[in-house]
Amino acid sequence: MLYYEAKISICLKADTPADNIYKVISNTINYTFLKDEALKKMHEENSFKGYTFCNPYPVEKEKVYLAQKVYLFRLRSIDLKFILKVKNLLPKCDEYFKVLAFELYNCKPKHTDKIKTLTPAVSTLYNRNWTKEDGIEIIRERIHNNAVRKIKSFSKNGFQEPAENFIQCIVQTNRKPIVVPYKESSLIGNKFELSIKPDPASQELAQVILGAGVLEKNSLGLGFCIASA
Repeated sequence: MLYYEAKISICLKADTPADNIYKVISNTINYTFLKDEALKKMHEENSFKGYTFCNPYPVEKEKVYLAQKVYLFRLRSIDLKFILKVKNLLPKCDEYFKVLAFELYNCKPKHTDKIKTLTPAVSTLYNRNWTKEDGIEIIRERIHNNAVRKIKSFSKNGFQEPAENFIQCIVQTNRKPIVVPYKESSLIGNKFELSIKPDPASQELAQVILGAGVLEKNSLGLGFCIASA
C-alpha cells in the first residue's frame, strides 16, 4: 500500500515542554479542518483518520522545545488528498508555530522485516490502557486486528486477511510506561519492535501501520512507526 510522508520544518513561537508537543501539533492540524468542509466532515466521523505524525526533532536534552528554533517533524497519511490539503492550510494555522517548509514524498511499498515505534503506542483494554502486566500476546493480537481494520477501511481493492498474525515476534522496548497528557487526563503508552512475516498480506499490513500508525490515537501523534534494519 502506497502512503505519503511530509517533512515539515517549523519554528515554534514559544518554549514548549516535550510532553505538550503532541497537543500543539495535533491541535494545529485540527485547526486546518475548520478551513475545509471535507476535512471537517472527516474529523467528525467516528472512523480511522489515516494519518499520524512524529515528534519534532532534534530533541532537546532538557525536554523543552525552544522558541525561535527550527525543528522538523514528519506527517504521514494513506490519503494524498488529505495531505495536500494540509500542505495548503497548515501555514494559515500559525498560533503555535510558523511553517517554513513542507516537502512531500511518495513512500512506495518495500519489503519490511522489522518495524519499531518512535512515539508511544496506545491500546484500550477494559476501559484503560494496556500495560505489560496484561501480557504481550494480547497487544500482538490487538496490533494485528487494528491493522486489518485499517487496511479494509482504506483499501479500495479489498484485502484478504492472512490466516495467522502478521507479526512474527514482538518486543516491548520501554522499561516504564510512558505517560502522555490527554485532555484533562493522560494516556499510558508503550514502545515496541515488531518482526514482520514475509508473505504478501503481512507485508501489506506492515505498510498500513507505517503509513497510518499502529493501534489507537494516531491523529494525536501516537503509534508513529519506522522500518528498521
